[in-house]
Order: sequence, then structure tokens, then C-alpha cells
Amino acid sequence: MGIIAQDYSFGKEAVAAFKKKLAQIAPRTKIVAELYHPAGTKDYAPYASQLIAAKPEVIFTPNWGNDLTLLLKQGRPMGMKQKVFSYYINDEVMIKTLGDDKLIVGDMGAEVYVLSIPNKKNQEFVQKFYKDKGYYPTWLRGKSYMATMFWAEAVKKAGTTDVAAVIKAWEGLSYDGIAGTWTMRACDHQAQTPYWVVEIVKNNKFFKEHAFEGPATMIPAKDVSVPCEQTGCKMK
Repeated sequence: MGIIAQDYSFGKEAVAAFKKKLAQIAPRTKIVAELYHPAGTKDYAPYASQLIAAKPEVIFTPNWGNDLTLLLKQGRPMGMKQKVFSYYINDEVMIKTLGDDKLIVGDMGAEVYVLSIPNKKNQEFVQKFYKDKGYYPTWLRGKSYMATMFWAEAVKKAGTTDVAAVIKAWEGLSYDGIAGTWTMRACDHQAQTPYWVVEIVKNNKFFKEHAFEGPATMIPAKDVSVPCEQTGCKMK
């Protein structure tokens, strides 16, 4: 396993969480490279060279935006052929910016919302959204809609928009929507959500002009949940 991340709080915390979970589910996995670079790096050659030399079977990165685009654009031609796992691999703007599907096809990511979630509610939502807007409710739009509808259920239960009343009504509440079932955990007010894993494929049902996500596979919320006592939340 090779790891590369931005050298700031998000990158470091994402890697720490990834390594902790990896140790639980695949303790025999060996990390052969763990690299950090400044956010906004322009030259990835030194980092790609180290990854290539370490010969990992796969690469994990929490990089996003230009830091993910340039890692792939510069690393692939140098020989960085490994499958890349990233939170933000299904960002259609990033994929279009790459300009070459060969740089990303086969890579995988996971998010709380993806277009290809196979339930009927999501399929109807995607179809209606595209018909109304002329573009797709890709990850930020879809999960914002899901979160808003979840909040609306709490308001409905509370019978008011009073903040304290909504918070109380939300505790323990579950909502079954376009992204599956979300539950608001009472102990720390963290939404417990399933994650959806996708692989980037050339032939997809959404974009003819470039690669995008294939069918989604669900990871149940219980398998990615962090216990209350480990979140550091004091509810203050």
C-alpha cells in the first residue's frame, strides 16, 4: 500500500483514520510509502518517483481538486500504474480537467452520495433533476439534498423550526432517502451513513464525453462508524 496526502490537517487526519481502519480489517497490509506534500504542489515528479520505486500494489490518497488532477496527470506517464483509491475520484469536473480517461479508468472512490446508487428513490431523483436542470446532481448536490431532507424530517417531528426542539427531535431519528438510511446518533450528533463505493469506467450511463462512475456498492453505516467514545465530541 502506498499513501500520498496533502501536508495539512485534513490530509493527515484522513491518513490516520485510513490507517486505523486498515489495521482493523486487513492487519497484514504493509504500507511501503507514506508521503506528504504541500497543498497546491505543482511538481509531483519527486513524489510519483518515490511511489513508483516503493512498488505498492495500490495507492490511497485523500487529495482533491488540482492536487489529485496533477498527481494523476504527472504520475501516470512516469509509470505510476497502480489503482488509486480516493474520496474525490468521482468529481466530474476533475475528470474532465484530466482530459484523458486512461489516467483514471479503474480507479475507485467512496462517498455518502453517488449518482449510481441503485435504489428507486435515487433513480427517480436523478432523472427528475436532469430533466429539470439539464445536468446531474453529482456528489455535492446529491448529498446536500439528502441532508436537507433529513433535516426536514427532524423539523416535521419537532413540529417547529426552533433549534433546540429540532436538535432534540433529530436525536435517534432515521431517514430513508436517495442515499440509503441515515441515522442521527444521539451521543454525539454525528449522522451515521452508509458509504457507496464506485469504480471509474469508460462506458457509463451519465456522461458520453468522458469516464465516470460505474455501479455503486454499499458499505453499511455500522462498518464505517466511529464509536462515540473515540470521536472526541464532548457535546459542549
